[in-house]
Amino acid sequence: MSYWYTYYIGYELDGIVHVAGPHYKESQKAMPALAKSQSFASDLYDDFYALPENKMGDDVKYQFTYTDWNGKETLEYVKYLPIDQLPSVNFVKMGYYLIQDIQRYQKYKIAEQEYFYNMISPEVYLAKVENQMKFGPNPEREDVEGGKYREPDASEYMFYAIPDYNSREYESFFLQQVVDMVDYAIPYGAKVLILETEG
Repeated sequence: MSYWYTYYIGYELDGIVHVAGPHYKESQKAMPALAKSQSFASDLYDDFYALPENKMGDDVKYQFTYTDWNGKETLEYVKYLPIDQLPSVNFVKMGYYLIQDIQRYQKYKIAEQEYFYNMISPEVYLAKVENQMKFGPNPEREDVEGGKYREPDASEYMFYAIPDYNSREYESFFLQQVVDMVDYAIPYGAKVLILETEG
């Protein structure tokens, strides 16, 4: 069974936290703005604060109350984060990547994390070029187990930009887009929050 991090849009007005929506028609419970399984989630959930029950509006209690396997009504552990504390929204990773990784990604369109772990910054790339001009191409070396390997040369890299959909910046960007869509449900002067549950 997978572990999930689920985010909702909320707001605080007069010291009480409410759920903003959007809502399901049948139950009137709010839809999640974003849900990520632990396998693909960033560590954004670590930034959130515990929401005390005395700050929860009735709609929040209704939203996050469930019936457990004993038939007992239980209130979920809810956390919150003011929207202005979300991380920066630049989720595009730019740098020098191995050309073979870029070609493989463009051919198969497989999850970018599988291919793009080997990024180097422009400063490192420049140092690589300078070293190669002074000392020639990288020689073949032997690892501790006797296997042969060779560090890629500067000519095997190219500049590329790729969105990192598993980053905290992307999750932040996504949540901000949902807030923009439901701002009609947030009263004027209210403090916009992101609510989070786990499990």
